[in-house]
Amino acid sequence: MWINVEKPAFFLRRKTLIVLCTIFATVVPLGAVRGEAIQQEPSGKTTYSPPARQKKMTNLYWGDTHLHTSASADAYTMGGVLTRDDAYRFAMGQTVTAENGMKVKLRRPLDFLAVTDHAEYLGIFRKLEDENSGATKNWPLGRKWAEYIKNKQAKELGLEFAEAIQSTDPKYAAPQELRYNIWKEVAETADKYNKPGCFTAFTGYEWTSMIGGDNLHRVVIFKDGKDKTTQLLPFTAQHSTDPEKLWDALEKYEAATGGEVLAIAHNGNVSNGRMFSPLRVNGEPLDKKYAADRARWEPVYEVTQVKGDGEAHPKLSPTDEFADFETWDEGNIMLSAPKKPEMLPYEYARPALAEGLKHEAKLGVNPFKFGMIGSTDIHNGLSSTEEDNFFGKFGNEEPRADRYKHRMAEVLQEDWQLVIGYEKGVPMGGDLTAAGSRKAPTFMVAAARDPDGANLDRIQIIKGWLDKKGDSKEKIYDIALSDGRRVDPETGKAPAVGSTIDLKNASYTNTIGAPELATVWSDPDFDPDLRAFYYVRVLEIPTPRWTAYDAKFFNVEMPEKIPMTVQDRAYTSPIWYTP
Repeated sequence: MWINVEKPAFFLRRKTLIVLCTIFATVVPLGAVRGEAIQQEPSGKTTYSPPARQKKMTNLYWGDTHLHTSASADAYTMGGVLTRDDAYRFAMGQTVTAENGMKVKLRRPLDFLAVTDHAEYLGIFRKLEDENSGATKNWPLGRKWAEYIKNKQAKELGLEFAEAIQSTDPKYAAPQELRYNIWKEVAETADKYNKPGCFTAFTGYEWTSMIGGDNLHRVVIFKDGKDKTTQLLPFTAQHSTDPEKLWDALEKYEAATGGEVLAIAHNGNVSNGRMFSPLRVNGEPLDKKYAADRARWEPVYEVTQVKGDGEAHPKLSPTDEFADFETWDEGNIMLSAPKKPEMLPYEYARPALAEGLKHEAKLGVNPFKFGMIGSTDIHNGLSSTEEDNFFGKFGNEEPRADRYKHRMAEVLQEDWQLVIGYEKGVPMGGDLTAAGSRKAPTFMVAAARDPDGANLDRIQIIKGWLDKKGDSKEKIYDIALSDGRRVDPETGKAPAVGSTIDLKNASYTNTIGAPELATVWSDPDFDPDLRAFYYVRVLEIPTPRWTAYDAKFFNVEMPEKIPMTVQDRAYTSPIWYTP
């Protein structure tokens, strides 16, 4: 993911793809704006030369907002050994030794990282492992669990932890002093690695609500240092499993400390229809307060991560040939309830954006007006997502010959474009209104591949709207295609870009596709009276999946059902049109 810190717009990085997808809506003639070569200096004098590069428009930072270490109870029980220090060091470009003994290093360091271990029993298991930590003092349950850990009784520990994680029973509560000391260590570690101007280390945690096994997790990230973040303890699912109670806790934090905090909803494909449900946890319909609170505290949504992609689903978007990307829809996060077709519309981002328009028309506030980001949710402390450098989700899923058997989800070139977008248009994540004009908006879109990554296949605009009956509709437009391809006017589809993959050698070439794509597009089906949203999806050419790299490295024959190729992609945050 990369972020432009000057604007409230979030951009997505999926594996090695860097996409500089800036989407704007503007009604000014582009040529006229570009032709304004004469500029005024602060003194009022004019100069013929164009303005120097404006730094504020190109402050782009790459990082991960959702990473776990062995301080998370589930990571610990699944073989996690790396610490917060290891995670920050790895993100900063240093070499770390993984749980399997391999040396691992990022090709390029990140600019920021949020270590977001689960708030429930945060760091407790590591403390219980250390007989000298004092963690079991005056805590009978802690002494019992410490014995489980000492005797390697992982099954017994896991079962009791699962029962305790969302229980309000006082017998399951860890001592407050122990929790505070661990939270203080979390904040102190983040501050230690926070290097202004070089690397940003965020303090954060994950609130782990699982109602009946249905995932409603939120990542909580603080803007502040330890002087503020340590004033209140993390809010846990043992306090409440209702997101509204979490938002209340965040409001309490800001009021008490003067700090700033936000929550990021976990991708919803394992929520079994709860993530964007029209009903609140208490069973009541969404109301205006709920909509306003959700929009206030959750401005962005984790649309994709290692548990699966959450942009669209092929059953909901049957005409979208790219909707089935790393889809994981077998059930909820605990696999305790099967997936039913009626759950799908309330789990994926595209239908949620459409639902948001309906709620806004009724309530006056859009609860699902979110920017879209991608994070890892990796639980081994290693924020590594590249196909050829993928170390899995948990410590026991790091590279080895048989890991495919385990259940795993898987630039702009000229300143004038930026000037037009930010000064004359609406950036992604923003709002577009008719403003006296009923003309179709014009969108300017540009994307560039990662210097070390695959070429681009195409740029698409995804449009969703409510028709005059209030029903949600969607359409996918191929607006920029590589290699001179054109959309077939009869089928409305573009021919496939092809493939250069050599599976035997786990390689590909950039002899197809394009390193950059850019275009200006106007909506040919625009109706000024209908609410709508637009966002961009950019696809790379096909490349070997991590399973192909494993097959080559370990010299194993993969079963036919194992996918061996992937077509990575990135999404922008939407722009909303309101009549």
